[in-house]
Amino acid sequence: MKVETYASGASRSDSTDKLDYANGLSVQVLTRYLEYLQKHQTLPDGSKREFWNWKRGMSEDRYVEALLRHTVDLLRCYRGLLVPNAELEDLCCAVIFNSSGLLFERLVTQSGNRELPLIIGDTCMLEDETARIKSCKSGEIIIANWSHK
Repeated sequence: MKVETYASGASRSDSTDKLDYANGLSVQVLTRYLEYLQKHQTLPDGSKREFWNWKRGMSEDRYVEALLRHTVDLLRCYRGLLVPNAELEDLCCAVIFNSSGLLFERLVTQSGNRELPLIIGDTCMLEDETARIKSCKSGEIIIANWSHK
């Protein structure tokens, strides 16, 4: 691995084999996708689900069923065929959502990590103990009411 040295004397390993998020992802696509997720936070009854609700887990079969349905609708829309109440951009986002969800479930199987946020009042595991989260700030988690399992 090569080392880059700057005029200031600072040095870093080069980025040859590192993931390049800045150039590998589109800010426009990420923004539009998050707008889609925000739009779909509202449920038919008017209540709102958490932004990260999908990380709680859904069946892979459900993701595949929806992915195929949205992909066919996307293809129909792209070819100028009628798809009631559908816009091409939303269909692209729906395909991203369902393929990401399917991939996420596979990765969770490997890592065991659902990437759920820590919420005050939630229960979490610390080694062999169960704890209730009292507060979170500046990367610190304040624990209250813990018990040994």
